[in-house]
Amino acid sequence: MEPLVIAICTRARPTSLRRLLDCLAEQSWPAGVSVLVVDNDRVHSARMVVDAVAQTFPVALDYVTQERPGYATVRNAALDRVVAGTAICFIDDDALVPPGWVEAMRGEQVRHPDAVVRSRYLHVPQSPSSSQALTTLVERTRIVDLRPAGTSGLLLPAKATRDFRFDSYFDHSGAEDMDLLARLQTQGFHEVLADAVVIEDDRVQVLAQEQQRQLARWNGRLATIAMARRGSGTLGFRASALAQSVWASAQAALRRLLGRRAAAQAYGNLAASRWAMATAPLKPPKTLGSRPVV
Repeated sequence: MEPLVIAICTRARPTSLRRLLDCLAEQSWPAGVSVLVVDNDRVHSARMVVDAVAQTFPVALDYVTQERPGYATVRNAALDRVVAGTAICFIDDDALVPPGWVEAMRGEQVRHPDAVVRSRYLHVPQSPSSSQALTTLVERTRIVDLRPAGTSGLLLPAKATRDFRFDSYFDHSGAEDMDLLARLQTQGFHEVLADAVVIEDDRVQVLAQEQQRQLARWNGRLATIAMARRGSGTLGFRASALAQSVWASAQAALRRLLGRRAAAQAYGNLAASRWAMATAPLKPPKTLGSRPVV
């Protein structure tokens, strides 16, 4: 059975990291699973947190630093740390997982050793404060309705950890997970959705409307740039995005007339995202800026 490393990539969030490590400490741990913390903070703010829990943590807890900031760079530092023949499962430092999450991910890895295994996301206004509250929240949510997670809750099989890396082109923009998953799919890796949930606070929902719209445009633009950079044809994709933008704009206008402001805003964000997809640069820029807002 191939070993599995749970990799936590963290940057200047010691409080959130401690919360996650305390949550993981309450999990049931199958054999062959360990934890790696990759500290992407130049002042190594995660070290004290790891030192504080290492003595009593139920499994091996390793710590490494990667001072050069970047979404892809810090995740690649984790990949470079694992030994050959080891699978890796990423989870972000601001996430929580209900009891049984580690067992569920390990179980899917054992059943599908060559597959990419993905958790599902549950975004909530505020994360629960106890394991019991986490369990209750998940039980009340139909897991089939939850969308697959991005990098937080993404398990890469040993075959992928040997041959694939995140693209540093997306270091500051985000979408490094989208790019990697597309490349894995192209190379024949199939995906499995686990009966497992990663819970995160919904940081977008509390933003001002224009900030939400700005982030939606950014994410939409990145989706098309990522496709174009791989050499994928984008004509049909752009046409579909344009049609969706027009439809979402009409839906937003209707909701505004009916006085349903929240729904109008949601459709407006969707319209902005799809318009950005349709109008992204035909030739990917040499560099990308930093992801806005969050």
